[in-house]
Amino acid sequence: MRKAVARPAKVLFVLLALVLLLGTSPASAAGTRLWLLRNSNSAGAPDITFEYGSARDPVGVGDFDGDVTPSDTAAVVRPNLATGNWQWLLRNSNSAGNPDITFEYGSVSTDIPVGGDWDGNGTDTVGVARVDFATGSWNWLLRNTNSAGNPDINLYYGSVGSDVPFPGDWDGTGGDSVGVVRATRSSPYWTWLLRNANTAGNPDLTFQFGSIRTDIPLAGNWDGTGGDTAGVARVDTETGYWSWLLRNASGAGSPDVPVFEYGSVRTDTPLVGDFDGDGADSIGVARRT
Repeated sequence: MRKAVARPAKVLFVLLALVLLLGTSPASAAGTRLWLLRNSNSAGAPDITFEYGSARDPVGVGDFDGDVTPSDTAAVVRPNLATGNWQWLLRNSNSAGNPDITFEYGSVSTDIPVGGDWDGNGTDTVGVARVDFATGSWNWLLRNTNSAGNPDINLYYGSVGSDVPFPGDWDGTGGDSVGVVRATRSSPYWTWLLRNANTAGNPDLTFQFGSIRTDIPLAGNWDGTGGDTAGVARVDTETGYWSWLLRNASGAGSPDVPVFEYGSVRTDTPLVGDFDGDGADSIGVARRT
């Protein structure tokens, strides 16, 4: 029987969305991605190390096979210049090798890749948040299988001008739903606007957490109970490392997990996943080498 845990939306290519919103550009580098994953939320040596993907590939993780051990594994998305579509390259183990699942879904010119367990069946699948130029809103086009095809779920949520698409299991039911983190001129903090259903409507949860200037929003089930809650990876300008601030509740406040540092700001993309299948999420980075 499948282990009964909330499945967070781990395929969060958040840096790509932040690039679109804030007008920044990621470091351009030839080479590969070196994955350095921890099984606890603390500083230390990586528990899992392998190479997968190009240094330029946006990265994420998810449970793509929905097997008995619900562990999260590596994914990259890559622009196919010939078709103009996103190519998804998904692994079912945290190791080097060829992708286990490959297909195209979403337009490179208008779509931000996202992912999660949209139907609550224990398997993470793909989606995109598409720029709707007519309305200025994000159009979410979500699939219940890891394959090309038409969306199974189609909804509008969030503003393209201010919001980063950010899905997760916000109510702890085991299925992922839409959300955004918002940057506004009136506040220096990220505003989280989270829905408990994959439908248009008002947010079910609203709070502020994390600095727009220094923090990358994250979400995970840090304590292995309930659903996904907020976190950020913060730039430590003195050390050059990512400082991780993780909350066990979806609301403003101080971090519940003792603050620690892991990963280089210059070369490493922050990641979150349940890498050992114990039902709790921990941190990692994908390094450009």
